[in-house]
Amino acid sequence: FEYGAMGKPVISSDLPVIRELLRHNETAILFRPGDAGSLADAILYLINNPDIAQKIGKQLRIHILKEYTWRRNAERIMKIYEEIKRKRESL
Repeated sequence: FEYGAMGKPVISSDLPVIRELLRHNETAILFRPGDAGSLADAILYLINNPDIAQKIGKQLRIHILKEYTWRRNAERIMKIYEEIKRKRESL
């Protein structure tokens, strides 16, 4: 989150939990878990394509600042609280 908030491009393992947060070639470069060659390819790809690296970093920053701020987190928690409260009141 810190790197993304700074607009830095992120390279991450392509895991289901990561795909909930990041999109390949949009907000990050994802590589096959446990595959050192895939990781090396991802690193070289960003080194050789600085415009794409900058674009991915910028898109990730926008995504994080929109969806993962303390305010947004508090809104999600309050929404869950209100849903629980409504269900409890209807019992």
